[in-house]
Amino acid sequence: MVRLGPFDVSILAADSMGVRSLATVAEACGVRLGIDLGASLAPRRYGLPPHELELKALERALERAAEEVQASDAI
Repeated sequence: MVRLGPFDVSILAADSMGVRSLATVAEACGVRLGIDLGASLAPRRYGLPPHELELKALERALERAAEEVQASDAI
């Protein structure tokens, strides 16, 4: 989480975290906003299917996104 003055911003999932996403949660003035709460994987790169670690990262990212859908005031 990053605190930017009156704003809190959390990145839930991103390309550098093993999935294609930039799922973000921002909170300000008592309102929690979910932004782009989703994630995916590249189906095949260099002719190879996703690695097991990528599949686990996707599962974790989607679980966190689903939790934030419930916790957010707006999406």
